[in-house]
Parts: sequence; structure tokens; C-alpha cells
Amino acid sequence: MLQFMKTKNAWPLGCIGVLFGLGGLYLHVRTSDNTLYRWSGITMGRIPYSVLYRAAATRPINGDEVDSLLSALNQSLSHYLPTSELSRLNKSDSFRFETPHLQKVLQASQLWYQRSQGYFDPALGTLSAHYGFGPQADTTSVEDKLSLSYGFLSVRLSATGASKPRATQIDLSAIAKGYVVDCVAAMLEERGIVHYMVEIGGELRTQGTRGGGRAWRIGIERPSPTSRRRVVARLRLRKQALATSGNYRARIQKKDGTWYGHTLNPHTAQPASNEWLSVSIVAEDCMTADAVATACMAMGRQASIQWVQSMPDIALLGFYQNASSDTIAYLSEELNPRIDQLLYPLHDPATIR
Repeated sequence: MLQFMKTKNAWPLGCIGVLFGLGGLYLHVRTSDNTLYRWSGITMGRIPYSVLYRAAATRPINGDEVDSLLSALNQSLSHYLPTSELSRLNKSDSFRFETPHLQKVLQASQLWYQRSQGYFDPALGTLSAHYGFGPQADTTSVEDKLSLSYGFLSVRLSATGASKPRATQIDLSAIAKGYVVDCVAAMLEERGIVHYMVEIGGELRTQGTRGGGRAWRIGIERPSPTSRRRVVARLRLRKQALATSGNYRARIQKKDGTWYGHTLNPHTAQPASNEWLSVSIVAEDCMTADAVATACMAMGRQASIQWVQSMPDIALLGFYQNASSDTIAYLSEELNPRIDQLLYPLHDPATIR
């Protein structure tokens, strides 16, 4: 099973009236235009996944094929499995790629590291372990870790492999899940399936419609660590992907009673501390949405909004707390026609400099 252990908070709504199962579950529902098929299960350690698609009378893909693909991706990208490609790269200073998966994700990581001015940095594994996240906690001081681990700037990629200081540890949790979603979507498209939704723990990608010309409806969860789970926004998506990053569930309490989240600010070597509670990014592919959402959480509200505004085909729905501790929603203009429900007040545009 894939094990990236990153909490997300987007739910598919109104697709089929069944809950995700613990293990492979296959069912189909007859609709007015096509048969709606669904394969669901558990992947990435404990995270539910679901594949829904519409097709003509004969089922063109076997759910076992999805599981087989997820297993292969796990053997390449997981930093929890000691035998995965990534784990073996982390144990060495030079590694030759064995599959295209690790190479593609590292190349995309390098791209978003550069575009985000270093706020997206998946090579902070040693620092993440210091704060208690990742496969193994580490209590070595931050100063000692920084003297050994230089982030993604220290990673060198070639056409055949990667090299880095042995102490530099790469954790692809902030981008690999999006890549996995894209791979499953590509499998469906190769079979001629043009109406689908692929979702893994809240990361998702859509194509076409869910039947009757209706867009796929996606629910965004309330960004609160203590409140009961509740959908506070609904988006309608077609041919788009969505990924969410937030610090309100994957977090650790300090001895003084304060909390910090799993998102790190690479420029301060500290857990990110800013107004954002959660950021959901809509993009053409899920790997892009995944990386951008994480960078926005590390970057902070105003800087990340301006950054997203500078990129075509990328939009943002975020929730933050103002000075009065009220939860406020920020919504990119491009998403206005796609929002069905929003339970929090919208931001004042004048506050974005």
C-alpha cells in the first residue's frame, strides 16, 4: 500500500450513495445515458481512494488493474517502504532511476521548487523528522540538521538518475499523491473513458460529466481540528483537478500547549506560521495542484494569492483567520461560476496588496 500519510479535505459529493469501503469494492449503477462504475479501496497506508467513471454497457477496466498500478507506484515513490526507489535514493548519494515515475516526480519537484522560489521543497525530510513527522521521528537539533541537509537545491538530476548529499532526505508526500491520481486518470483515458473522477484522500481529477450533463460536485471540508467534519464549500468541476493542503489535522502539540502543523517554511526552517487554515488549488492536472497547494501554505496568504494570480489555469479557494479570529474565504475570480455553496464570508479584495 502506498504510504504518504498526508491529510486532505475534499470530498466527492452526490456521486453514489455509498461510503468508501475498507478494501477493494466494485459496484455499478445504471444511469440514463451510461453505466456508472466505481472501484474503491484503501491505499497510501490508510487513505481511501475511489475511481468513478461512465462507460457503455461493457466494463472496459478491471478494478484489480487500478490496485496493480497503485502497488507499482508505491514501490517507486513511498518514503515509508524501505525497498522503494525513493527510500533507496534516500540511503545513498547517487541513484540510477529504475522506473519513469520517480524521475517524473523529481523533475516536477525541481520545476515547482524554482517557480515557488523555494517554498515548495520536498527535500526537507530530515527537518520534517525533527518536528515529529515522516516515517521516523528525530530529535537532533535543527541547527545540526540544517548543517547536513540543504533542501532541494542540493539535489542534482540527470537523464538517468539523481545525486545528493547522503544526509539529504527527500519526502514526496506533497506532490506524489497528485501524480498517482494523474496516473490512474491516464489509465482510464487510454481505455477511451472520457467521463470519470479519480480521488485519493481528497486529491482528485475529473473529466467529462457524472451523467445527465452534470459536472462533478466536490465538497470542501471545514478547516478545523476540533469541529465535527462539515462541508463548507461546493465546487463544480469538469476536466480539472483539485488538491488541498492544510495544517489543522496533521499537527503536533508542543510542551507549552501550542500546536504546529506539518507544512514547513523552507526559508525559516520552522513550521509554517501564517493566516492560512487550508488552501485548495484547482489546476489542469493533480500533480500541479498538489505542489502549488503546499507551496501556498508555506508562503502565506498575500504572497500566495499574488503568486497564483500570476499563473494561468490555476485557481485558489482558501480559508484564513483574520485579526478577530473569524474564518474568511478567499476565492479566485475564475471559480465564481463554479461555486455552489460557501458558508464563510468572502474576503475584502482591498486586503490583498
